[in-house]
Amino acid sequence: MNISKVIFIGFMLIAGCVDINSSMQADMPTGVIKLSADEDGGGKSCALTISNTAPDPQRFNMASTSCKNDEARYFALENMPSTTRIRFDNKQCNEAGHDWYFLIKTIVHPTTTRRINLRELKDSAEGSIIVRGVMLVEKNLASEYQDGKLSCVVVWRAYGAD
Repeated sequence: MNISKVIFIGFMLIAGCVDINSSMQADMPTGVIKLSADEDGGGKSCALTISNTAPDPQRFNMASTSCKNDEARYFALENMPSTTRIRFDNKQCNEAGHDWYFLIKTIVHPTTTRRINLRELKDSAEGSIIVRGVMLVEKNLASEYQDGKLSCVVVWRAYGAD
């Protein structure tokens, strides 16, 4: 086989891989995190739409949403791609340190859940399945968890996660 054929085949393989990655990214569902003060979705509530084009990670300060700071107690995932990581944090996104946080990961594609009380994460073991499609990866309870003290949500998209 001559060198030009080898170069041509190599170029086609590389071009195919790049195209597959971009088409896979375009096929990713747009996930939504629905937050609310009440289990039925009532009280202060908001929906965080996960952008497929924003830089990773995406940070949402609750004070900048209709949920407002320290109001949300429940979350539900809608159409979230598998391996998306989400951290719920009691501190504003730009503040250092944590009193508490919970890091979850979706493990079903796509993941849609019922409303989940953040307290369920507090009471669950790391590595456990919270509901179908959601695993608690890590939690930090440097101080006692307090209902409704959610201040920041950080999201690492499935295809951008490390």
